[in-house]
Amino acid sequence: MKIPQQYVAMLVKKAVEDSDPALYADLILDNVPEDMIRSVLAAGIVPTLAAVDARVKDHAEWFESLGATLGEAMTDHAPESGGPSAPDGTAS
Repeated sequence: MKIPQQYVAMLVKKAVEDSDPALYADLILDNVPEDMIRSVLAAGIVPTLAAVDARVKDHAEWFESLGATLGEAMTDHAPESGGPSAPDGTAS
């Protein structure tokens, strides 16, 4: 899995600015393949992204919050094992 350095640098900049991690979680969810997000979360967001840009470690709390938000969002939107759902959330 190759994570582009410029994306991690942009996230570091947002961490330095103390931007809301949830805003960037939405951006990531909209633009990054789900399997890549799951891989980063499974390996640990801080060590994985710090391997790309060491400054991530200086803002570990912000990145942990980002990871928690991503994890929650992916859990909330995971397909249920009961099969497809109707738009109103009931089983079809």
